[in-house]
Amino acid sequence: MNRTLLHILHSKDMPCGVPLRRVVGEKYIVNDKGLIKNNYILVQNIVAHIMNPTPHIKIIAMPSSILDNKDEYILLNTVNQLENISNLDTKFILAILNSKLISWYVYIFIFGLAIRTMHFDNPVTSRIPMPSVDLTKKSDKEVHDKLVKLVDSIIAINKKLVGENNPNTKEILERQVRALDGEIDRLVYGLYGLSDNEIRIIENMD
Repeated sequence: MNRTLLHILHSKDMPCGVPLRRVVGEKYIVNDKGLIKNNYILVQNIVAHIMNPTPHIKIIAMPSSILDNKDEYILLNTVNQLENISNLDTKFILAILNSKLISWYVYIFIFGLAIRTMHFDNPVTSRIPMPSVDLTKKSDKEVHDKLVKLVDSIIAINKKLVGENNPNTKEILERQVRALDGEIDRLVYGLYGLSDNEIRIIENMD
């Protein structure tokens, strides 16, 4: 059986970002489904639709680990929380989710070129094919670890960008992120075994 994203993730289909103490006291919470957990993936529920240079979407996912004081927040309906239940590193899955290939695939084959009201939820994750990765194989492990390191690098640069006010420095950092994104896309294309012609089709959609 081919694995889909749903086979390695468990979607909470919950929302994100409101401070817990502003909504309800912690002692009144019956279960922990609304709390942000460690080693989870947070994905924007309403997928961004972009018109330029050509119509396409951008899936936006981030690791919950970059948030400080997670216990002070509960999830709202703007973000879905995905639990990694596989032996793959969560940052590897982030690299797949944030890649051009997956945004292209979801837009074309799942959303059918829709323009609005595109939700990233279980019906979507159940249809996203995952690459076959065997961590006992040296070649697969090397690609897996390379993607994890690239995501770590992007997270580190984005943290610098948050507090950077110098326009020239910001541009340098943003160029570094774009270069790392490009390297991630190249590795993801390889994982799915895409040809040069197939890659050009996807690149021309962005």
